[in-house]
Amino acid sequence: RNRAESLKNTLASVLAEGPAEVVIIDQSDDGATEGLVKSIGDDRLKYVFSSVAGLSKAYNTGIQNATSELLAFTDDDCVVPQGWLSQVRRAFEAHPEASMIYGQVLAGEMELEPGAYIPEFRVAHEWKLLPKGPVTVAGMGANFCARRQALIDVGGFAEALGGGGQFSSSQHFDLEYRMWRTGHSVVFTPDVVVLHYGVRNQTEWPKTARAYGMGDGAFYLKHARCRDGVAARLLVTKLAKEATTPFYRFV
Repeated sequence: RNRAESLKNTLASVLAEGPAEVVIIDQSDDGATEGLVKSIGDDRLKYVFSSVAGLSKAYNTGIQNATSELLAFTDDDCVVPQGWLSQVRRAFEAHPEASMIYGQVLAGEMELEPGAYIPEFRVAHEWKLLPKGPVTVAGMGANFCARRQALIDVGGFAEALGGGGQFSSSQHFDLEYRMWRTGHSVVFTPDVVVLHYGVRNQTEWPKTARAYGMGDGAFYLKHARCRDGVAARLLVTKLAKEATTPFYRFV
């Protein structure tokens, strides 16, 4: 949304990976992104305009418009390193039981102003969210891949959650939890990596923290209100942890 300049680098890195198709969901209020896609002129690019803003809406629209069984997702402020799609394929080959796989999101090398930071999601070692096993939700939408049919089977992303929605985060936590509840496996691996260039400054942190809190609360309460005892326990654990954790950020 309104980031055609950074999307240019994203698309160049993704197209270099030899994908079967690249679906771009554009929620911009100007024509720059559409113009960029037309200027590239690659038949593998599928441009879809969405007049309704929202990250979960974009995910669901992408899922509906994609034709491949294995889908890999990244954001318009990221660059994928050489071998990204090969890493995705190998991860699914190594884990044929997996419906979703999350990789690492690492900060790209760039000079930052004092107080600025780039959000990351690091995976120190491989771990899994397995049916009937312990449940922990994690991940970052800038680097995940999934079986298209599994996403459809669980109803896709909840569009009230996530950036641009009524509740501004936790769409992935909700999806993972529903995956777990319906017998799907989710794998977290350090082997699939993208580079993130989405700089945040220190003054944005309170707003970001509020969004995280609203999204988390909506996700847990959504399931707890349906008399889901596991979600209720996760909510109590989350509240207890937050109550004993000082609210600050070092930058």
